[in-house]
Amino acid sequence: MTPVGTRWIAVLSLALGIATVGLAPALVTSPAGASVEDFSFQAMSVNYELSRGSDGEALLTTRERLEAVFPQEDQNRGIVRAIPLSIFGLSTSPMILAVTDGNGSARAFETSDDGDFLIVTIASDSFVHGVQVYDITYTQTNVVSEPAGPGGLQELYLDVNGSGWSQQFGVVTATVNLSPEVASAFTGEAACYKGLAGSTSTCDRLETPAEATVGSSDSATLTAEAQNLFAGETLTIALGFAPQTFVLPDMSFWAHPLAWLFVTLSSLLVVLTLACIVLRFTVWGNAPGRGIVIAQYEEPEGMFPLVAGNLIARTNRAIPAALMALAVRGRIAVYEQQRARRGQVGFDLELVSTSRLEPEEARTLHAIFGSDLAVGTRVNTQERSAPRAVRMRRLISATASETELLGFRTRSREGLRRTLLGASIALAAVTFVSGLIITTGGHIDLASGLMTFVGTLAATIAAVSALGRVRPLTQSGALAREHLRGLKLFIRLAEADRIAFLQSPKGAQRLSVSGSGAKADAAKLVRIYERALPYAMLFGFEKEWAKVLATVYDQASDDPTWFIGSGQFNAVAFSVGLNSFVASAGAAWAYSDASSSNAGSSGGGSAGGGGGGGGGGGV
Repeated sequence: MTPVGTRWIAVLSLALGIATVGLAPALVTSPAGASVEDFSFQAMSVNYELSRGSDGEALLTTRERLEAVFPQEDQNRGIVRAIPLSIFGLSTSPMILAVTDGNGSARAFETSDDGDFLIVTIASDSFVHGVQVYDITYTQTNVVSEPAGPGGLQELYLDVNGSGWSQQFGVVTATVNLSPEVASAFTGEAACYKGLAGSTSTCDRLETPAEATVGSSDSATLTAEAQNLFAGETLTIALGFAPQTFVLPDMSFWAHPLAWLFVTLSSLLVVLTLACIVLRFTVWGNAPGRGIVIAQYEEPEGMFPLVAGNLIARTNRAIPAALMALAVRGRIAVYEQQRARRGQVGFDLELVSTSRLEPEEARTLHAIFGSDLAVGTRVNTQERSAPRAVRMRRLISATASETELLGFRTRSREGLRRTLLGASIALAAVTFVSGLIITTGGHIDLASGLMTFVGTLAATIAAVSALGRVRPLTQSGALAREHLRGLKLFIRLAEADRIAFLQSPKGAQRLSVSGSGAKADAAKLVRIYERALPYAMLFGFEKEWAKVLATVYDQASDDPTWFIGSGQFNAVAFSVGLNSFVASAGAAWAYSDASSSNAGSSGGGSAGGGGGGGGGGGV
C-alpha cells in the first residue's frame, strides 16, 4: 500500500472515531424505540384479607407492593395500575385507601374511571430511576362467585397481577388471609395457575392451610407464587367455599327496582302500537271506492303524473314521469347527447313552450329550469345541482298538499293522531331508558338488552309509520286511484287486447278495424300511446312500453317531435337518463342537508380466568 493511501486511511479512521465518540451520548440517552413501557418489575407481592360484611357480603382488602425497576435515563415518572370495576358481572366498588412508597411515605396519585377499570396513576413531578416501590391498599366487595349457579359452591377466583401488563415480573406472590368466619367455610380446595390467559400451567408454589384448620373457627392463610412472568402473563388463584358462605347480590331481572316499570311500559307500548296500526286502517283508512278496476286508455281528466304518483305511492318515479309528460305535451324537447359520461346515456332538456301552462306544469318547469322560464334554456340530466335538488324536493312536498286541495286526500282527527303519536314516542323513550339502566346494571344480559332495544325501536317505527303522516284517500281519491289502476291494466294488456279495447264501445271506438283510415288510426295510436308513456314510467313498465312505442312509430312512419336524437327513438334510454337525473338530485338532497364458567379451585381453571388482576404500565 502506498504512503498516500495509508495516510488517507488514517485520516478516515480518525474522523470515524471522533464521530463515534460524539454520537455515543446520544446513543446512550436515546435508545431506539424507548418508551415509558420499557421497564420491568423485580417483584410483586399481594396480601389479601377476605372477610364477611355486616350483610354477609364478601369484603376483600388488598395490599399490593410493586417493585419497579426503571432505567437510569430520564424516561419514567411512575406507574399506572388498572383495577377492574367488576368481577364476573358484579360491581366490586374498589376504593383506594392509601398509596405509599417502601418506607410508608405517601405518594401522589390520581384516579379515573374508564368504565371497565379504576385507573390509578402514581407519578412524581421528576423522573424516577432504578428500583421504586409502590404500595397500594384498596378494598372491594362482591369478589366471590358461584360458578355452578345460584345456591352452589362459592369461589374466590382472582388474577393477582393481571394479564394487562407490558412488563415482565421476576416473581409474583399472593397471600390470602381468611377471617375465622370465612375459614370455617373453606372447603380445602385451592389451585393456582400462571401464564397467558387460558393457560392451565400450575404456579411454582402453592401452600394451603393445614387440614386441621379446614372447617375450623381459626383464621387460615394460603400462599401462591409464580416466577419469571413475561408481558401479558399472570398469576391466578382460586379458593372454594361452602354454599351460602357469602351473600351475593341478586342480579335477577325482577330484583331491579325498575323491572316492574319496564314491563308495564313495554306492555303499554305494544298495546298502543297495535292500536295505532288498527286505527290507521279504520279511523284513518282510505275510502273504499267502487272496488272495481276497469281498463282505461288515458289518465283521469286534468291529472298530472305528480299527483298520480302520490295517489299510488310511487313518488320516487313521479318526477321522471312528469318530465316525460312535459315532453309529450310539447313543453320541453329532449336532445340525446352524442357522448355518454361513464357509460350512461345522457340527455339535454330544452324548454320550448310556456304558453298556457297548467299549474302542475308550471311548478315542474320551475323546479327543473329555475324561476326564469326562458324558452331555449337547457339542463343536462347528468348534471348535479343542489338548488335544483331542493326545488324538486319542495315540488314533491307541494304535490302532497295539492292532493288535499284537489279533494283526493283529507286530514281528520289530527288531535287524536298527534296524541297517540306523542304517547307512543314518549313511552318508547322511557322504556328504552329503563331497559338501558337495567341492562347496564347487569340484571339483563347483553343479548336480551339488545333485543329490548330492537323491540322498542321496531314498535316506535311501527307507530310512526302508522300515524306519522296520515292523509287518507277520500272517495274521489279512491276513484282516481282505481282509474289509474285501470290505466295500468291497459298498459299491461297484450297488444291485440289493447287494440280490441280501443275498438270497443268502452274505448269510444278510437280505431277503425281496416280501410282508408288505417294510417290515420296509426297516428291516433301514436298519440294515445305517447300520453300513456309517462304512466308506463310511473308504473315501472317503461321498458315494455318502449317496444310498443317503437312499433307504432314504425307503423305510422313517424318519430316523436319532442325527441331529437341521432337515431331511432329510445324510450328506455330516455328513462335511464331521467332516473339518473333524479338519482343525482337525491344525492344532492343527502349532501345538504371477563367471565369464566368453570370453577378454578377444583383444578378446572386457567390463568387469566379469574376476576380482579387488571394490569397497568408506565407513565
